[in-house]
Amino acid sequence: MNIDSYMMGSCHHFAVALHRLTGMQLAAVVGTYRGKLAVYHVVCLDADGGAWDARGHHPRNDLIYEQEDKVWVKPLEGEHDVWSLAGNEYLHGLHEIHIESAMRDVKKLLRKQLTLKRGTPGPQDAELVGKAKARLLDVPDLSEPEPEPGPGMR
Repeated sequence: MNIDSYMMGSCHHFAVALHRLTGMQLAAVVGTYRGKLAVYHVVCLDADGGAWDARGHHPRNDLIYEQEDKVWVKPLEGEHDVWSLAGNEYLHGLHEIHIESAMRDVKKLLRKQLTLKRGTPGPQDAELVGKAKARLLDVPDLSEPEPEPGPGMR
């Protein structure tokens, strides 16, 4: 496994493979770059809110703190959202052959990370994935979420 390639441009291949094997929710680390929305990283989120990428499990907030720019974690509806983002200004192209290769690396990572609380794979969104691959779906909304009301904000 070459972690560097999954951390420098191919993270979405790894995240989709992890999602397919575990059913964990896909999410994008989003921010602005030169005044435009940009996807910095694609990961999976486990049921406890932890983040998973090629480095393994880490706290979700680490995804925010490791970036120099202001970013936020945007949960995605499914694999079709990643396909919609791929091959345009947000992410490099997504290819099945690279996802299949990443599946082997994901399995190696999961064998090392015995603390994984396996989720049940959700229903396959094959129809939506097909539409996204054909560019028939809109790119998902990546805007910054509204802040949660804190004390004195209600």
